[in-house]
Amino acid sequence: MRAVVCDAWGPPESLRIGELPLPEPGPGQVRVRVHAAAANYPDALMVAGKYQFRPELPFAPGLEFSGVVSAVGDGVDTLHPGDKVVGTATHGAFAEEVVAGWLVSPGHCANLMDPRFRHTGVGVAEGSRTGEYYWVQTFGAPGG
Repeated sequence: MRAVVCDAWGPPESLRIGELPLPEPGPGQVRVRVHAAAANYPDALMVAGKYQFRPELPFAPGLEFSGVVSAVGDGVDTLHPGDKVVGTATHGAFAEEVVAGWLVSPGHCANLMDPRFRHTGVGVAEGSRTGEYYWVQTFGAPGG
């Protein structure tokens, strides 16, 4: 699949467009066809090798994404292929497809069609990696 690829630790200018293997979701994970991804300061730290987590090289950076579920791993029962989601991943959002956890625990991917999120206008998913809490910040949504 096409991706922004980090081959060696360095500045963001060292990234290239290339190919990486299509990731397969493991137990409790979903694979999402990325429609949008956010660029954040931690992404720059990660490609420089200065972030608290260092993926194995080569990798696609990118922590936040939105898109459509394309595959689910064992144990995922609330998300299905075709569901529109927003979420976070350890890395990989700057690619055509990304793998992430699903809502409740570890809680990094939320179904935007879920009635709890039906009033979300534009949202940013935030997950606690140390607990089992999950929320979606809403901007410009009715009552949000």
